[in-house]
Amino acid sequence: MAGWLWNARLWNEETTYDVNERMSVTLKCKCNSITGTVKWIHGNQTYSQCNNDSNYEVKWINNELSLKIKCVAESDGGEYFCEVRPNGQFLKSQAITVNVWNILRYPKTIYTVPVCRPIKLTCVVKHPKLSTAIYWMHNAKPINLESGRHTVISEPSTSLKIDKVCTEDAGTYECRVSGIKYPSQHRPNNSVLLEVLPEVIILKNKYVAQIHSKVTFDCKIYGADDCTWNHNGKSISSCNNRFTINEDMSLTISPVQQSDAGRYVCEITNFRTNKSATSQEVELCTTSSEFSKGYSEYFQPSESQEMEEDLIKSLSAKIPDNKACFWFIGQYGAGKSSAISSFLSWRDSRISTLALPGKSQGSFTTKVSSAELLGGKVTLYDFPGLEGNIADKPDQFSYKHFDDITKCNKEGDSLKCCVVYVLDSSDKITACDITRMQHFKKYTKDRENLQMVVLLTKIDKASQSAATVREMLESQEVCKVTQQIHDAVGVPLNCIFAIYNYHKQMERDSEMNLLILHTFRSLLERLLDIYARLDSKKVVPT
Repeated sequence: MAGWLWNARLWNEETTYDVNERMSVTLKCKCNSITGTVKWIHGNQTYSQCNNDSNYEVKWINNELSLKIKCVAESDGGEYFCEVRPNGQFLKSQAITVNVWNILRYPKTIYTVPVCRPIKLTCVVKHPKLSTAIYWMHNAKPINLESGRHTVISEPSTSLKIDKVCTEDAGTYECRVSGIKYPSQHRPNNSVLLEVLPEVIILKNKYVAQIHSKVTFDCKIYGADDCTWNHNGKSISSCNNRFTINEDMSLTISPVQQSDAGRYVCEITNFRTNKSATSQEVELCTTSSEFSKGYSEYFQPSESQEMEEDLIKSLSAKIPDNKACFWFIGQYGAGKSSAISSFLSWRDSRISTLALPGKSQGSFTTKVSSAELLGGKVTLYDFPGLEGNIADKPDQFSYKHFDDITKCNKEGDSLKCCVVYVLDSSDKITACDITRMQHFKKYTKDRENLQMVVLLTKIDKASQSAATVREMLESQEVCKVTQQIHDAVGVPLNCIFAIYNYHKQMERDSEMNLLILHTFRSLLERLLDIYARLDSKKVVPT
């Protein structure tokens, strides 16, 4: 028995084990004894049958001693020794070396990149045969290199280069060595995560736009499903018809208003990746436009209706006689009668339809009618609407109506008349309109007791995107018509007015009232210009 114990020995048939990371390996020794205690030593670690765990298992079956590592990690590499104590003796095996290969380490585990930008994912590979083909997996599927967007680089480190990242490239990536068996279960700590961000590139950071013009903030947007534009920190409402988000997600403003000046930011979202991005700021500066001398510049109403009424009362006191009048003329349906009704609504403190509006097929007013304001000091004459072309109906321009009215009032001084040419601002100005206004301008120029002004109606229809009376007057459409009349006919800009007539309202509106009163005050001022002009000619030079 003693001889048998003396001959007890421990040996190992294999001294080197090559194993891939995350695979299993079993280290083996043999002993000619079948009883005793056994433990395996690896550096400072000791494994025995008493402390087996989920990853390390020590066994002694018959004369075979083993250590099974179920999932090899890089730290499991190195030298191992098997120690046995059979019946009080101590035996130690030769060193057993474990080489852990196919170690994949990612210096960076999370990458974030905007769409259409290049990216390089890097992996450090420890393998005895680096010449072996390396391939990459994307979301557990091999990457097809035939698309041309992906390139595998071996030196100086194993990398995957993606030329132009798209949203479909988001997800997890794994580097693998060909010919190696990998566990089917994915381990997040052995992969890299790629987050793809949508991107918005502002092509120009500052714009200068004229009032009433059109401006587009150009940008390039990648990987976005939706976008929102903000102006000075507030989201632009989709209900505002002046702002349009185009198919390429650029922003167009038309017509530009003074209030549009400020800073704009575009926010984009990709619903698939649940990622968002924000653009750089775009600054918009507004300047006076070619229509900057439009009616809106002369619209400086008083603070209240009462103050306007006081100014009108003060002006009416300067009218020395009861021979002041306004002649309302123009194309049928332009709104002559509606304008007179609006002035009468102020006089009567209620919505007035005393002057009936015309019909679209022809003029409703078939003869001259009149109404008085300011206690009879001023008379408003409503003339039949002009129809057809000047060449077709030259008799409309005989001015017989005007001459008859002047003759009927030739007691002393002649009538002082402000000829109000009413024009629908929502219709395109035609050559016929221009010729008519030129005719009336020449007619009034030849008579010292007359002065011509132009009154624009239907400004709400002309500027449908405007929400307030002020915005209607500042609209590109109204200002453009004002400038056209000035350029083509020669009517001074401060003799072109606008009015928002009562035509569908059941109750009076304070904002409309203020414009109606301001327009009537402006007409009175032009009427008093006639008196001032005539008085200056009565002065005898000394």
